[in-house]
Amino acid sequence: MRELIKKGFNPPVLVFVQSIERAKELFHELIYEGINVDVIHADRTQEQRDNTVQSFRAGKIWVLICTALLARGIDFKGVNLVINYDFPTSSVEYIHRIGRTGRAGHKGKAVTFFTEDDKPLLRR
Repeated sequence: MRELIKKGFNPPVLVFVQSIERAKELFHELIYEGINVDVIHADRTQEQRDNTVQSFRAGKIWVLICTALLARGIDFKGVNLVINYDFPTSSVEYIHRIGRTGRAGHKGKAVTFFTEDDKPLLRR
């Protein structure tokens, strides 16, 4: 994923994960790589979440890692790439995630990573 972000995908980028632990882990990995990133999940206060969303909208944060908390309801204009770092648990969740990019006639891209364990979900 680091290579995708570093090699030409223009911000803003949304990255979806399945757990708070995974969000924190990935956040630290990307910070270490020098990527302008923040994270939003249920362990953060509402004020922290609001500040993060505001910074992402203002272009101060290039990559936003989030759990399902953000998959619905919050609209970001101009998201160029959605990365499903963890495979969505349903087709509905997948649609809500990738629906964050390519809005209002703009082009957007989505990349979904999956493992052998995720293959049964591909058929749904």
